[in-house]
Amino acid sequence: MTKIEIFGFVISLLGFIIFAIVFTLVYRSYTKSYIKAIKEKNEDPNILDDLIKNNHPKTKKKRKIVKAIKNVIFYGLLVLLIPFFVYSIFSRARGNLMSFGDKGYLVVASGSMSKKNKNNPYLIENNLTNQFNTGDIIQIRKLKSTDELKLYDVISYRNNEGKNIIHRIIQINEDGSFVTRGDSNPGSDTYNPTRNDVYGVYTNQRIQKIGYLVMFFKSNFGIMTMVAVVYCILMIDFFNKKLQERYDIRYEEIEGIINDKKLDYKDLYLKLEDNELNYEEILGIESEINDDNPNRTEEENNTVSKDDDSNTELNKEEEVWKHA
Repeated sequence: MTKIEIFGFVISLLGFIIFAIVFTLVYRSYTKSYIKAIKEKNEDPNILDDLIKNNHPKTKKKRKIVKAIKNVIFYGLLVLLIPFFVYSIFSRARGNLMSFGDKGYLVVASGSMSKKNKNNPYLIENNLTNQFNTGDIIQIRKLKSTDELKLYDVISYRNNEGKNIIHRIIQINEDGSFVTRGDSNPGSDTYNPTRNDVYGVYTNQRIQKIGYLVMFFKSNFGIMTMVAVVYCILMIDFFNKKLQERYDIRYEEIEGIINDKKLDYKDLYLKLEDNELNYEEILGIESEINDDNPNRTEEENNTVSKDDDSNTELNKEEEVWKHA
């Protein structure tokens, strides 16, 4: 790696670290506040809505379909992106060249072969139309012998700077080296590759534009983006498990209330649709009690005591979060 590439990688890494810290703190804070709202029963109306909808045939089926579609989209994207990411990393490690058997695949990173330059009349004279564009993935056939090479073949070779070049042979020198030129370029390459520099010859097979995705994943920014996405997925899953545990506890408690009162979910759903659902009546929500009121009843005192116990439990959980 050059100094510029190392510098770019370090900057991208620092950017990822800062992003990871900020994302973790923000999502952790959101999860804690939501868990607190559930414990303090502020989310009871929303949980009751979910319970009613989950027990109604119409919405239950709809929710399953929506969930299935989301899963298909999510895992479908993973199936598409992960192979590209892996291919990109290996391609970067191998100097932009991936080999499978006697075939190799290269991502076209420039437009030097995208069109016919007027200074290259041999392209028209010999009807050479196998140009390709930036972002294409082209197929290269490995050579069993460099004697197979002939004038106007498009070859892949490594130049004196170690870079893979994909240009056309426009002249074969007496010493066996080649003069090459990109179809879009007005002049020939400064380096004349020898037969030992040549990897293979272009087979005229290509996949258009898909190489842009590979080039993105090969870049420092692309690599850090993928790492950030994986990190976000893992962190969201970690915090959501804690959130789901608290949600499920309260969900079951409310479900018990519904069953104890022998309420019909179909009737509750109709009331929910008509905005006539009485949350206070169903959940038994009581008005907040003032701790300084000396005239409260024994039942009210018991209620306050339970709230204090709940707050103590909440504080203990917050201590656990601090060390998570």
